[in-house]
Amino acid sequence: MELMGTIFVLLGIVAFVMYYDLAKKVKKLERMIKDSGIVDFEKESLKDILRKNLGKTAKLELEREAEDFDFAAKECILVDIDEEWLLIRSVKKEQEGLVRVDFVKGVQFV
Repeated sequence: MELMGTIFVLLGIVAFVMYYDLAKKVKKLERMIKDSGIVDFEKESLKDILRKNLGKTAKLELEREAEDFDFAAKECILVDIDEEWLLIRSVKKEQEGLVRVDFVKGVQFV
């Protein structure tokens, strides 16, 4: 039994060291993003990020409710934004569409 206790203590120490190392890596990546001026993620919401990048080409990651739109994971141009809606235009088909800002999970600028 004493051996089992020692093994669990060692496994706990290893898990803590791995967690600590991961936390350091995340802080380093946050600092790199902040220093590059891409986005101050501590203060900006997704809506503000989209508003600042109107006219740019991006790939949108949409919530499940908006997956039936033809714009998910395809290149589109951010045309306009208001409090609830984002107007986008597909690059290839030149189609325009409205997507609720709440349905945007993520954005990758191309």
